[in-house]
Amino acid sequence: MRRWTVVMGVAVAAAALVGARPLAAQTDTAQPAVVADEAPAGAEIATSEPPAPMQERAGRAPSRAHVWVGGYWRWRARRWAWMRGRWAVPPRGMHAWIPGHWARFRRGWYWVGGHWR
Repeated sequence: MRRWTVVMGVAVAAAALVGARPLAAQTDTAQPAVVADEAPAGAEIATSEPPAPMQERAGRAPSRAHVWVGGYWRWRARRWAWMRGRWAVPPRGMHAWIPGHWARFRRGWYWVGGHWR
């Protein structure tokens, strides 16, 4: 009986954690160390470190075909602006959104865009 109680307690705790935000919105947001001497040509470049990602509530998907594409920070007019997440239907043959991230380089940060997989 005690083992069953412990198992159920762990299951309830795990369900509560997963229910805190959609699974698709959970991403590793740790910023990498310096990874390059120069940013790729044409990359969006920021001169200050991006803020921590905002927590978003995805809400209910419009359909079973939709996938949550989380928000991100964008460098605009020399300041950070939050671009809200959204529900999107993946292109044919794709099922998962790989989020973009800011990568550090010698003179600042550059944006590596997200993509479908």
